[in-house]
Amino acid sequence: MNKIKKIPYGMTDLETIIREGYYYVDKTSFIPKLEDEGRYVIFLRPRRYGKSMTIAMLEYYYGLQYAERFEGIFGDLYIGKNPTEKRNSYLVLSLNFSAVDSDKDKVEESFNDILLLSLRSFARRYKDYLPDGTAGLMESQTNSNAAFNSLCDRVMETDRKMYIFIDEYDNFANTLMSYDENAYRNLTHGDGFFRLFFNSLKAATTGANSVIDRLYISGVSPLTLSDVTSGFNIGKNFSTLPDYNEMVGFTEKEVTNMLQYYSDATGKFRHSPIELLEVMRPWYDNSCFSELLVGEQHMYNSDMVLYFISTYMQMRYNIPTNMIDTNVRSDYGKMRKMIRLEQTFGEKAQTLQRIAAEGYIDTELKTEFSVSELQEPNVLPSLMYYMGMLTHGCMPEGDTALVVPNLVVREQYYKYLNECYDRNLEWQMEFMKYSELGARMAKKGEGEALLRFIAEQIRENSSTRDFDSKAESFIKGYMLAKLGGMVSYFISVTEPDMNHGYADLYLEPWTEKTNHSYIIELKYLKSDATDAEVEKTRQEAIAQAHQYEASKQLRQRANARGWELHMFAIVFRGWKLITSEEIM
Repeated sequence: MNKIKKIPYGMTDLETIIREGYYYVDKTSFIPKLEDEGRYVIFLRPRRYGKSMTIAMLEYYYGLQYAERFEGIFGDLYIGKNPTEKRNSYLVLSLNFSAVDSDKDKVEESFNDILLLSLRSFARRYKDYLPDGTAGLMESQTNSNAAFNSLCDRVMETDRKMYIFIDEYDNFANTLMSYDENAYRNLTHGDGFFRLFFNSLKAATTGANSVIDRLYISGVSPLTLSDVTSGFNIGKNFSTLPDYNEMVGFTEKEVTNMLQYYSDATGKFRHSPIELLEVMRPWYDNSCFSELLVGEQHMYNSDMVLYFISTYMQMRYNIPTNMIDTNVRSDYGKMRKMIRLEQTFGEKAQTLQRIAAEGYIDTELKTEFSVSELQEPNVLPSLMYYMGMLTHGCMPEGDTALVVPNLVVREQYYKYLNECYDRNLEWQMEFMKYSELGARMAKKGEGEALLRFIAEQIRENSSTRDFDSKAESFIKGYMLAKLGGMVSYFISVTEPDMNHGYADLYLEPWTEKTNHSYIIELKYLKSDATDAEVEKTRQEAIAQAHQYEASKQLRQRANARGWELHMFAIVFRGWKLITSEEIM
């Protein structure tokens, strides 16, 4: 009986995955496409989508030292049956900058050491192909840039060419930028060491006798490339081309095949693949990296899929209670620092709030931008796209825009907003009481107490800052952040389409601990509004809530799962909560 294939969670080494019996989603059909279309490639994707796995695949395919192992690695894959002439023909230099220490006092030395180690390893690996003494020369070098130039000179004396892979090219630079912009500028501008490295890299790719025949740069955003190269002038950016949308991540068909394999192989699944997809889809799906493919082709985050299947099996085939991998949460935590919210309720915070509330932003994606442009609010959505916080999608009206892809990402918006309100505004909610009231709302259907508690926090603290001109946006954003952030109990959906209308917030039960769902309609009036205007607005909120309640799809879901649906109309006049009532 064949062994069940192991789940390659967190793995990037292709040979280990193939030889030791791990499940592998074959992406080797992209090799001929890349080979035909570009010599110097830039490929950007959010973290945890499989970029490092792609580089490992290409390194094993093109590295001449792996020629004798080709059949064992690729024999059963697409490229093993359809190899190209360039297979196993290059001297491969593989650089991974994720290990560079981002401490501003250590970053240059760390980069120098890591690059030297890679160059020395290259010289030893290919000593039989390089001029005599090359390995010794690399060992004697102490400056990585000089060593790189010397190595290129030595390779030029041979009849071989280099293929260079740079994985996570911007990892340490992004981290450094998130807490010290001046230090970031020092390494990417002028005679900064990172800029000098890219100058050397570019020089080795130009001219009739260029020693670097092919170059593949992988990372998250174009920001650092824009700063170190003054734009994309060293390669072709394939990141948004439709033919490469599926090169990393998993399609729904690939996820379905994986679920079906493990269901059949174990014979123990409590749920069908279709049922599991229904659970996974809102959390992990819906990333589209080419505007031309909106509505046609969307991708799952590969790390999250592997995490889910692995956890499902470890929990004896029960749905995981925590849908978000802790490693992913950590990644998003680092990304949040890059946004660098203002110390006041400024334009960036308002942009984040608007995206969280509406689920999209109608803006043009910028394919390059520098650190000097990050303070411009219209650049923020593009940065968030590259970080995986937005993706190509459709607005409710049907036009394409940048949209929030899934619930994992939506949770991050609530974290952003809570950080803005709690830390940057220098006041915090009484967390224990908030947690207690949240549990009562989820488990007992007692929602009004939490709503009034949140409103009271707003009223008590509103006088600490002058937000009168932004009161409506502030109040709605704060309510959204606190209610939407209860991910232990609810899936929160803002502006869902319900019976030809859009509720302000819908809280759908997520775990078995919760059997109460909520439609919340929030209205705001200026502080000088009359009582008659308040009552009119209150009646409008009640009527809209009843309209949403009549949604056939909503009722079917609630009845099928045994949820009790609650509706609330909330009306603020200025900073004061006028009414928070459950609608019967």
